[in-house]
Amino acid sequence: MSISRDLPLAARQGTCDNDPLMCTLRVGGAFLVALGLAGCGVTNPSDLTSETFSGTVQPGVGAPANNQFLFSVGKTGEFIATITALSPDSGATVGGQYGTPTPGGCAIIGSNPLGGLNKQLFDITLPAGSYCFQVYDSLGIPRAQTFTLVLQHS
Repeated sequence: MSISRDLPLAARQGTCDNDPLMCTLRVGGAFLVALGLAGCGVTNPSDLTSETFSGTVQPGVGAPANNQFLFSVGKTGEFIATITALSPDSGATVGGQYGTPTPGGCAIIGSNPLGGLNKQLFDITLPAGSYCFQVYDSLGIPRAQTFTLVLQHS
């Protein structure tokens, strides 16, 4: 005996116990949602494209970033940004920010002020589109820092 059959009829309205059509619709709806999510085009992390950029961050908290790297994302998928080299101070903290390119620079969408050597600045899902990335002095570096930035995306 089903637990829902022990309930009064009013409490069982719309359940699979007394309405086979409702049950079919629910199962079919769940299948369609799962099928739609499977085909939504999210990229598997092992299929990401890697782009490597190099530049220099000048000292000056709050100063505009003096570097900008452009990249395009082909379809919605994972976006990972990592500083893989930083010198002369490998322990320095620098920030990273991404956005959409504008005629005057980069319209910032997201920022992380706590980046550093081998620290992921971002590991997020990013929709298809054109983007820019900047590395900046977020906490007051004592001198210019050269860096290598790796962006992984679909």
